[in-house]
Amino acid sequence: MNKQQSSRLFIAVPVSQRVTNTLSDWVQGHQQKLPFRKWTHPADYHITLQFLGETSPPVINKLIETLQHVTFEPFSLSLGQIGVFGQKASPRILWASVVDSTQALKELQRQIVKRTELAGFETEKREFRAHLTLARDYRGDRSFQLSDISDQPDASSWEVNHFTVMKSNLKSTPMYEVVHTFHV
Repeated sequence: MNKQQSSRLFIAVPVSQRVTNTLSDWVQGHQQKLPFRKWTHPADYHITLQFLGETSPPVINKLIETLQHVTFEPFSLSLGQIGVFGQKASPRILWASVVDSTQALKELQRQIVKRTELAGFETEKREFRAHLTLARDYRGDRSFQLSDISDQPDASSWEVNHFTVMKSNLKSTPMYEVVHTFHV
């Protein structure tokens, strides 16, 4: 009998096609100038609300049932400035910030964390910082300078009316696959 395998999961808010195009265009204009080891595939742009890790099929079913109780009204987000995580001279992550003027995204994230705790998942210890990962692992010959990035992506906005449970397929491109979508 085949044993069911666990999946590496996270909960995310996807971006619109317009935002994907905006970020993709910005990346294409900067990829040669910014030597990062790995650039995010445009189909993988998202805002992680909570990382869940390896999850077995029975727990996935419980998780989906628990997340059915998350409620929210549609809200708008927009792209912000480019930033980095990690050492400023050699950052781990290059990202685009997200503008959440009504704090609706933060409230959605809070509800999701509460629900995932009820399903037995551990809460992330780091403070939630909404962002879209663009690239990983700076590999330049000189220190990275955020000030070298003179232009920012257009402040595209989009309406959030759903969130997803996503699965990581680490050796695939694009890497992320939707497991379940929760609509308003």
